[in-house]
Amino acid sequence: MEPTITYVTLIAGLVTITWFIRDVRKQNSKSLKSIDQTQTRQSEILLKIEEGQRKGFEVLDQGQITLAKILERVEKSSEATARILERIEKK
Repeated sequence: MEPTITYVTLIAGLVTITWFIRDVRKQNSKSLKSIDQTQTRQSEILLKIEEGQRKGFEVLDQGQITLAKILERVEKSSEATARILERIEKK
């Protein structure tokens, strides 16, 4: 009777180990899928951030160009005003 108990115990142990290994593999698979989804979302967010930065730099560049043009106009206006004041002072 003892060999039968030993045999049944070994089979039960093998079944338990097999079940445990399968369960661990399922959990690992779920974890890897979750990590992959997280990385995909992070990549999408980074792409959006990069696009936003690119647009922001474009707007900033356009703003600097506009500011340079305005300053140029102000300088020309100042020169014209100075010439007018010189003419007035000469009279």
